[in-house]
Amino acid sequence: MKVCLLILTAALMLVSCSSQSDESIFNNAGENLKRGNYLEALSGFEKIALEYKKSDFRANSLFELAKLYHGGIAKNLSREESLSKAIEYYKLGFEDYPDSSYAPKSLFMVAFVQANELNQLDDARQNYNLFLSRYKDHEMAVSAKEELENLGLSAEEILRKKIVSESEK
Repeated sequence: MKVCLLILTAALMLVSCSSQSDESIFNNAGENLKRGNYLEALSGFEKIALEYKKSDFRANSLFELAKLYHGGIAKNLSREESLSKAIEYYKLGFEDYPDSSYAPKSLFMVAFVQANELNQLDDARQNYNLFLSRYKDHEMAVSAKEELENLGLSAEEILRKKIVSESEK
C-alpha cells in the first residue's frame, strides 16, 4: 500500500511540474509568432483560449488567434472556414472582454471581414453600427463610418465617388 501511495505521489508531482503555466505558453506562442512558426503559435494561443478561461493572457490570445486565422495560416481550412474562425475568435474577444483594449479592434475586425471578405453586408452593417454606438470616440470610428458609407461598393466605385466628391469642392 505504501509503495502504491509513493508511486501515486511521485506521478502527481511529475505531472504538476511538467505542466506549463499560461504565461509560459503565451510567451512561447509569442516567440513562435516572431520566428514565423505560425502553426506552433496558433497551437499555443489556442491552448490558452480553450483551457485557461480565467487567464490574464486570454484576451490577447484570442486576438492573436483571430489574426492568424484571418491570415489563413491553417492550410487544412478553406479560406471561408479560416475567415469564419477568425470572426469566431474576434467575437469571443469582444464578448468575453468588453473592457479590454482588444474589444474595439475585435468588433471592428468582425465587421471588416464580414464586409470585405465574406460579403455579409447586413451583418457587417450591424457590427459597424454597434462599434459606433459603443466606441464613437475610438480612433477607428472614422474608419467604421467610411466603411459604412462604402459598404457593398467596389474599389472602383469608391474611387469614383471620391473623385466626384473632390471635384465638387
